[in-house]
Amino acid sequence: VTLQELLARAKMDRDNRIAHVSHFLSVFLKVCQAVAYAHHKGIIHLDLKPANIMEGPFGEVLVMDWGVSRRIDELGPSSLHATGEERRSAPILSEDETDTRRVVGTPGFMAPEQYLGTPAAVGPPADVFALGVILFTILTSERPFKGNNLGEIQLAVRTGRRLEAQDAAKQADQKPVPKRLVAICEKALSIDPSARYPSTAELANDIQA
Repeated sequence: VTLQELLARAKMDRDNRIAHVSHFLSVFLKVCQAVAYAHHKGIIHLDLKPANIMEGPFGEVLVMDWGVSRRIDELGPSSLHATGEERRSAPILSEDETDTRRVVGTPGFMAPEQYLGTPAAVGPPADVFALGVILFTILTSERPFKGNNLGEIQLAVRTGRRLEAQDAAKQADQKPVPKRLVAICEKALSIDPSARYPSTAELANDIQA
């Protein structure tokens, strides 16, 4: 079952909210470990989101859909730029669909640098950013970046205009988020890649603590 489905179910079960968050954080830690291993092997996922994470009946956690992943040493201008004709003929995407025309991912989960078309700017911190979005969603039942269309969502990501965690939790009729977890979220969601966690392992360590 995808984490997206599990989060949707949990959102309706407010009475057991704390138990759900605790469980999802354990799932999140396993995802961080899997991504840390991929980074160690020189692979960036570039499309991390709840729909690409699955939990099995025995507690196993799978990170799925590596279709737009890239080797760090393969990222180049040709993979990050689309021609004008490609943009004009591109299909209209929904909020949860993956853009496979370039090295990007899913609107609202992509890091700001993934929109810039600058090869040198895209690296493991892009996955850290996506994990920050997932963590925010786990903690608040809401996504941090909102918009009436994909363009507005992109602008919100690139300018860092996002919901505050406590406001998001309140909107979802959830209890306040612990301040230390909010701080972890904010660091992972930094616009500047160098201000984020330097690795998914360090992100996991703070969550575990």
